[in-house]
Amino acid sequence: MRTSRSEKLKAAPSRTPGKPAAGTVNKVAPELGARVRDICRSRNLTLRQLSSMTGIPIATLSKVQNNLATLSYVQLTKLASGLDMELNDIFSPNAVDLRTGRRALTRKGTGHREPTRWYNFELLCSELAHKKMNIAIMEIKARTPEEAGGLAAHEGEELAYVLEGSIEIHTEDYRPTRLNAGDAIYMDSTSAHVYVNAGDTPIARVLAVTTHAFVDPRER
Repeated sequence: MRTSRSEKLKAAPSRTPGKPAAGTVNKVAPELGARVRDICRSRNLTLRQLSSMTGIPIATLSKVQNNLATLSYVQLTKLASGLDMELNDIFSPNAVDLRTGRRALTRKGTGHREPTRWYNFELLCSELAHKKMNIAIMEIKARTPEEAGGLAAHEGEELAYVLEGSIEIHTEDYRPTRLNAGDAIYMDSTSAHVYVNAGDTPIARVLAVTTHAFVDPRER
């Protein structure tokens, strides 16, 4: 017996935007929780102090420490900036600082990967310390700004180049802009923004390059 469209809609479970469908499990990278615990231990920081330094809620940091949640890309940049670290140092504490002949190499598919609810990203060339850029390949799944966590701003500037699929960029200053494979955009990261998947494929892949916001210790 065939089921009508209206009956299918009634039978489909409701889902709150930004929350995973029932039966799905968010992927959480345990190494992030371990690194946050190590950093707090080595610097003798409480979660309240870390929250004050980074602007990340205590509840979120607690979940990260216990491998119950992960951080968005914007929150990771806030964590790195608040700790006066580079983003790659969050995942690669043994990064090499080369004063001359600086270079770093990442073979295909070998960069450190960090999964989140809304997207995955692979950090490139993270073994080199004191870089002036953070480079990652982002895999964007979210279809709406709400599902992607909403608009957020961070220090610096950024470049986004679409490798596969199509994305739409929502910002507080411009109307939504669609980018297809081969398109690029350069923008001020302090203007709140968010990327969403606007194509026919489940995932859009984007090369993202951001400048690192170094914190002057005198400003602390």
